[in-house]
Amino acid sequence: MPNLPRVVLLLETSIEYGRAILRGVARYERLHGPWSVYVEPGHFQHILPTINTSVPVGMIARMTSPTEVRVLKRVGCPVIVLEPSSDVPALSAARHGFHSIVTDSPAIARLAAQHLLGLGLTRFGFCGYAECPWSETRRTAFIAHLKAQGFSCSVFTEPVDVGGQGVLSQKRLKAWLLSLPKPAGVMACNDACGRQVVAACSEAGIAVPDQIAVIGVDNDELLCELADPPLSSVVLDCEQAGYAAAELLDGLMKGNIANAPQMISVRALTVMERRSTQPILVQDALVAAALRFIRDTVTRLISVRDVTDHVGVSRRTLERRFDHVFGHGIYDEITDCRLVRAKRLLLETDLPSYRVAEAAGFSNIQPMLRLFHRQEGCSPLAYRAKARKSKPDFG
Repeated sequence: MPNLPRVVLLLETSIEYGRAILRGVARYERLHGPWSVYVEPGHFQHILPTINTSVPVGMIARMTSPTEVRVLKRVGCPVIVLEPSSDVPALSAARHGFHSIVTDSPAIARLAAQHLLGLGLTRFGFCGYAECPWSETRRTAFIAHLKAQGFSCSVFTEPVDVGGQGVLSQKRLKAWLLSLPKPAGVMACNDACGRQVVAACSEAGIAVPDQIAVIGVDNDELLCELADPPLSSVVLDCEQAGYAAAELLDGLMKGNIANAPQMISVRALTVMERRSTQPILVQDALVAAALRFIRDTVTRLISVRDVTDHVGVSRRTLERRFDHVFGHGIYDEITDCRLVRAKRLLLETDLPSYRVAEAAGFSNIQPMLRLFHRQEGCSPLAYRAKARKSKPDFG
């Protein structure tokens, strides 16, 4: 059996960014391999394996020290490096000449700003890591986009370690969050930072999202879904970047591609909205309380009576106030919330229609079917197929 090409992957498996790039590499390898792949579970610190140059060798790595870069230059194998998380001049200089994977941070910041602006917010903040190139780029672009719309932005940053992990002081972070005029929208440089912002808000007694709406970056589902409340996040196409990096590396190992440095961009796709950016920006306190109850309990078989009982007023009074604020009644609001949840379940899961109806709070599948035909002009399954077809694919 011939010796297989050797591919070394020095990427973090502890966060979604690294895992998604690895998924893209794995997909390419399945289609165009086989390779002998070296990868170890872990965070940002890696140990370089012994590299045998008797077979084609290539590497995709996040470099954390100039020493690692010098070792790879001596080995001379094709290498694709991820952008650094620390602004270390010696590291930045040593990385020149390598192929690279770089996130489109300006586009990420624009998506986050547009999402927060779309909520009707007029006060903003950015929380990130000091001396971290990609965080600083996102900060600058976020502020610039808001400035173009006529808004200013408060900033909170603190240093990171060599792996790009924040060392945010909860005491100083809470003080900053308390100082923000409210309601406000805060962009965090990534999901780990976003979770720290949400936790600091909770400790400071600041309601998320009604007083401060928070959005992160990376859409790490575990981090986002387990935040309290769940964290909205900018979705990145890391898997596509991983696939493209593997394709480039394959060509480099075969000698089919010139060694002039190439850059692979990680695109910003969309915003995955969760409760952290679903504020109740309504002046009427009764309507705001009713809306929060509906959004928090819509998956249950709640009725209009449940809503009026929760806020402690008559149905006639609350219906009149809903009509004044929204132009529709309480039942329509419940139905709209169920439709939004059903659409998300159809897009993100493979649940059959009857299970989607159940999970979205419908009494059975028939009301959901009628609602989809009335609002979307198609069945739930047709909506799923159309929505998924519009998502980018690769390979």
